Amino acid sequence: MAVGCFTNLTHDHLDVHGSMAGYEAAKLHLFDLARAAVANADDPVGRRIRQRWNTRTFALHSDADVTATDLRRVTDGTAFQARADGRSVPASVRGFGEISVSNALAVLATTLQLGVPLDDAIRALAAQPGPPGRMQIVPVDQPYTVMVDYAHSPDALDQVLRTLRAGAIGRIVTVFGCGGDRDRAKRPVMGRIAAELSDLAIVTSDNPRTEEPDKIIADILAGVTAHADRVRTIPDRTEAIAAALAEAGADDLVLVAGKGSEAYQTVGRTKVPYSDEETVLTLASGRT
Repeated sequence: MAVGCFTNLTHDHLDVHGSMAGYEAAKLHLFDLARAAVANADDPVGRRIRQRWNTRTFALHSDADVTATDLRRVTDGTAFQARADGRSVPASVRGFGEISVSNALAVLATTLQLGVPLDDAIRALAAQPGPPGRMQIVPVDQPYTVMVDYAHSPDALDQVLRTLRAGAIGRIVTVFGCGGDRDRAKRPVMGRIAAELSDLAIVTSDNPRTEEPDKIIADILAGVTAHADRVRTIPDRTEAIAAALAEAGADDLVLVAGKGSEAYQTVGRTKVPYSDEETVLTLASGRT
């Protein structure tokens, strides 16, 4: 492998790795297989990688080889000054907020590590469409905005909601759930985050798998010790999205989180065709 890239280590997949230490060890094994490394110096694990491997670093808030300044929102994403190799060059990415710029810096650092000239990398970055299911705006002809995002961990949900809150004009209505047969410890944490950072949070099913949706929802609600008046439960995901759209007014933003661009919902052991984006389009247009 030419280059391994580390972006962050956050609470996820603990049902597989058992602990954050086990999760970190699994991620670090990647760099034993790579000839060079790229790591996020804003993350303490990234700083440890820098000490052990041939590493090019990127960061928004720490000293690093590739950084960004002067972030500003533009029509289709975020513009910024990319700083690398002693230069400062205008750049842009089709995504919103610091999380998108951090990912863009990871791309730039990786391409530089591979020997691609900075100007070529920045041009290619600007030409890329936003990744499907990542802060993806659904084109509804309504006075509100709808976005779908794959955020299914506490850190991801927190980052997306904080990014949206920073630019919000109206209310934020969040629809989300947690996957069944997966890490239960993150459920109450995500409940707390959604309640704190949303004006209204509707807790629903994600991919319940073999668990009962009501039990998953109960685990999520256990974390809602404050702002309980902002939280509703609607187990059926389509009905939950319909309720969110009905609540949305002018300048409000509806975030449908957890599944992103997935084209199915896993119920029991069956993958049932389902899409958050298509569900939003159908409901917002009044189609049946």
